[in-house]
Amino acid sequence: MAQPSTNPIVTPNAPVAYGRYQLVQRIGAGGMAEVFRALMMGPEGFQRELVVKRILPNFCDNAEFIQMFINEAKISALLTHPNIVQVYEFGKADDSYFIAMESVNGVTLRAVLTKLREEKSLMPFTIAADIARQVCLGLDYAHSMRSPDGKPLGIIHRDVSPTNIMLAHNGTAKVLDFGIASAEAVVAEDRSRPGVIRGKISYLAPEQIAMDSLDHRVDIFALGAVLYEMLTGGRLFDAKNNVQKMKELLRARTVPPSSLNPAGPR
Repeated sequence: MAQPSTNPIVTPNAPVAYGRYQLVQRIGAGGMAEVFRALMMGPEGFQRELVVKRILPNFCDNAEFIQMFINEAKISALLTHPNIVQVYEFGKADDSYFIAMESVNGVTLRAVLTKLREEKSLMPFTIAADIARQVCLGLDYAHSMRSPDGKPLGIIHRDVSPTNIMLAHNGTAKVLDFGIASAEAVVAEDRSRPGVIRGKISYLAPEQIAMDSLDHRVDIFALGAVLYEMLTGGRLFDAKNNVQKMKELLRARTVPPSSLNPAGPR
């Protein structure tokens, strides 16, 4: 899924009209979607800044991706929490589906970790712990969601990683991109399709790699890997290619973060 980039690409010339929005700046792109800083215009000069994610033109006819995009919109619309990026609208304009969401004044955790690595610095452990605490609050809210009749929805993010954690300049951490989030029925569908493994390999729980039954604990595992990276500056699981990463993850023994970062408490 498309994510904000650390080096925004300025949209050429004037803002581009897209439905009822003005696309001001292209701030990221993934394999199948692109993300824009946008303005929603209203009467008497009213403006609201937000983010619009839309499917790339060459994937507008891809039924599987469109369904994933629709699932993201439906699940995200249920989630209203200070530590989750809020989705405002799902729609279609110029023959492409889009999601309009909250604009976070900040950067991704991945951008911060990359900058720290370039400077050969480590994140203070108190800050790392607070980021993890806030992400836990957002994930717990999503994991605990129930339908109007009280039935657990079984929402799992399945792609918790530094790229999908926004850090606002006011100190708030927010989880974004529930693009492969799933309820129980979607997980069952994946198990029926051999070879379908969703998420970033370095943050996958063993049961995701083994295609076993999944529950909310895969998100907790992934957040643990993210916290490890914040504390040590290196990934808990990192190999030269995806196959190696999978094998390493299933057999790896890890060392405590404090052995790599003596500043952190055991």
